[in-house]
Amino acid sequence: MAAASDAESRQASHILLRKFGTKLMKAQIKCRAISLRGDPRDEIVHKCIDIDPVMLVVGSRGMTGLKRVFVGSTSDHLVHHSPCPVVVVHRHHRPADEQEHHRRHLFHRDRDDTDKQKQKEEKEQQEAPVSA
Repeated sequence: MAAASDAESRQASHILLRKFGTKLMKAQIKCRAISLRGDPRDEIVHKCIDIDPVMLVVGSRGMTGLKRVFVGSTSDHLVHHSPCPVVVVHRHHRPADEQEHHRRHLFHRDRDDTDKQKQKEEKEQQEAPVSA
C-alpha cells in the first residue's frame, strides 16, 4: 500500500511540475522543474549546488508561531543556506486580521475622500455669486 501511495505522490508531483513548467515556458521564462525525495531543505540546497541556478523560486505557506518553530520553514532555510538568490512567493490571501486592517484603511480613505468632496462643494457654494 505504501508503494502505491508513493507512486501516486510522485505522479501527482510530476503533473504539477509539468503544469507550472508549461506555464513558465509559454511566458518565455526558462526554468527547470525537478522532483526530489527526502528532506526538502537539504535536497533543494544540494540540487542548487549541483546545477548552479541563476535563482530559486519557492512558495511559502505562511506558517507562524509555534508551528513554524516546531515544523520549521523550508523557505526560511533556503534563504539562509542556498548558494543562489532565493525568491519567496507568499500566499494570495491575507490572514483575517490583515484583511480587517486593509478594510479599515480603505474605509478611512474613502471617508476622507468623501469629506474632502463635501468641503470642496461647500466652498464652491460659498464662493458662488448670489443672484437676486
